[in-house]
Amino acid sequence: MRDSTDGNRWLSNRPICQTLRQARGWFRLRCDFSPCNRQVRCPLINIDQREIGLAVGEPPTTKGYTPSVFAMLPRLMERAGKLEHGSITGLYTVLVDQDDMDEPIADHMRSILDGHIVLSRRLASMNHYPAIDVLNSISRVMIDVVSPEHIKKVQSMLEILATYRESEDLINIGAYQAGSNPAIDKAIRSIDSVRGFLRQDINEHTSFEKMLEELGSLYNSIETPGQESADNQPGAQPQIRTT
Repeated sequence: MRDSTDGNRWLSNRPICQTLRQARGWFRLRCDFSPCNRQVRCPLINIDQREIGLAVGEPPTTKGYTPSVFAMLPRLMERAGKLEHGSITGLYTVLVDQDDMDEPIADHMRSILDGHIVLSRRLASMNHYPAIDVLNSISRVMIDVVSPEHIKKVQSMLEILATYRESEDLINIGAYQAGSNPAIDKAIRSIDSVRGFLRQDINEHTSFEKMLEELGSLYNSIETPGQESADNQPGAQPQIRTT
C-alpha cells in the first residue's frame, strides 16, 4: 500500500500510527466503492499495532503483544469480504518469528481469515517455487467453489505429500523396505510427479482449465500405475506439467 502523499515511498517507511490510520482509511474508501458493484482488491499490508500499544503504556501480555493488538485485528481484517453490493478481497502478509506458525499473531490471523498460504523456507532452499507448503495451507471456502471431483483429486495429492513427509527420514537413510507399506510405496512412486505439478516458473502462466486437465492426468497416472508405464513409452505425449 503506497503513501498517497509520496508515490515513491511505502507505508512501511512511515510512522506506525500513520500506517494504521491509512489502512483504516483505505478500507473506508473501498467500502464507498462497494455500492457501485465494484470488485475491489486490498494490497498487502503489514502493521505492527504492538508499537502503538507499548507507546501509550499498555502492559505487554502474550510474547510482548498488548491486548489492543488482538482487539484491533478482527475490526480491520473483517472489513474485507462479500458485501451487499460488490466485494473486497484482502491479502495480508504475516511475518512469523523463526517460522513458528503457532506464534500469537499467526495463530490469531488463522482464526479470522477464510484461508492462508504458508511459504516455506525449506522448499525455497530446495529450489521449489512457488515455495508454498500446501500441507499447512488451507482454504475454508474451497468446498463451496470447486466440484467434488476436484476435491477428491486434491485430497489424493495431499495424502501422497503427507505420507512421504512422515516417512522421508526412513526413505533417505535407506531404512524403509519396499513393499512394507502400500501407502508409502505409492508415495515414493508418485512424489516426483506431484512435486513437478506444484512447481511453476515465474514466467509461466497456466489457466484454471489447463490446471484441472493436468491435475486429472496426474491423478489417473497415480491411481492407475499401468497407465503411467504406458505413457512413458517412446512417442507418448506427456500428460503432466514438470519444470
